[in-house]
Amino acid sequence: MLHRSRPTYALHGKAFLVPLVVALAITCMIACGASDTGWKSESRLGLLKTHIAELTPPMVERAEAIRAVKRLQVAYGHYAEFGLWNDLADLFAEDGIGHYPVGDLKKEEIRKLFLKDIGGGKLGLPEGLLYPHIMLQPVVSLSPDGKSAKGRWRVFTMLGFHGKNANWAGGVYENEYVKQDGIWHFQSMHIYPIMRADYDKGWAKSAKPAKGINEEYLPDRPSTAAYEIFPKFYVPKFHYDNPVTGLSPQYPEETTPGGLFSGSMAVASFGAGVNPDDVTATDMEKIAEEVKRGRQLGHWRQGSYQGV
Repeated sequence: MLHRSRPTYALHGKAFLVPLVVALAITCMIACGASDTGWKSESRLGLLKTHIAELTPPMVERAEAIRAVKRLQVAYGHYAEFGLWNDLADLFAEDGIGHYPVGDLKKEEIRKLFLKDIGGGKLGLPEGLLYPHIMLQPVVSLSPDGKSAKGRWRVFTMLGFHGKNANWAGGVYENEYVKQDGIWHFQSMHIYPIMRADYDKGWAKSAKPAKGINEEYLPDRPSTAAYEIFPKFYVPKFHYDNPVTGLSPQYPEETTPGGLFSGSMAVASFGAGVNPDDVTATDMEKIAEEVKRGRQLGHWRQGSYQGV
């Protein structure tokens, strides 16, 4: 049998039973002590009331924190669906960062990217564009001090232009959240694309690459991971341990979850295992020029560079 203490970021479902158990204990004590007289009965009741006063506020605060983190994530999906790009960017902390397939973006760069690439330079969506981001399967882990959290989500999207194209797409979010001045923000958002396919053909006959770098809009730095996408197999690293064994998940040997940036363009330009922090703005411009030149020669398609 495996023996191990629970991880720092643990699942907290059982913790919410504590107030209920205490409340039941009070009821039992009152019923059992009904025949008691004098200070004994009053002392027991007073002691239990003290325990409730000590336990209830922290439990309520933690429940509210987890609920607030979930609301934050779902709000991101709602704002993306209707092109509310300013509201979407405002969900990030001032020093927050989005790890997207196009690269790593700071708060204001996230605002500019969505406003330009999806919104066409204005709030809202172009006529005929469908852009829902449906958030599913949340696992939120609150830190012991209640000031930060981590969350894993699955996102499912139906993207496309009326009369032109339509795609199924899905992926996994592994995000970090921070509470600042009493308000929760995204500290780090990391989307791992899992699948992208034509709507009419389905994923049985169609598999598209993740969207890659746009030479007209450079990220702050390359992405921190190489994104393998269907039909290739890739496991985004779990932020939480197995809730039963208390151990880290057993990953397949052939995969390296959450590995360093190793997209094909970066490997070709800078060598395998390049650290994104070491890539300069000049390096990013070099990547963009090579992508642009390759497309002009017909060698590559838009989105051919997962992880760039």
